[in-house]
Amino acid sequence: MTTPKEKAALLILTYMALGVRKDQAKEYALAAVEFARDEFKLHCAAEIGTNGTPDDHFNDIKSEIENI
Repeated sequence: MTTPKEKAALLILTYMALGVRKDQAKEYALAAVEFARDEFKLHCAAEIGTNGTPDDHFNDIKSEIENI
């Protein structure tokens, strides 16, 4: 399982590989996490593979993005 820190780095590196500056890549990654959170809430009725609530998991990834 990927940790929030690993997922945060992967998201940012994915955008940077497309030629996006690091500061902008962080903004895009944060937007992607919010999109994923909204989709999760909309389409998933149960927590799958998370510790705590789904919001905790997405908040952890957002925190890691902001720390990069």
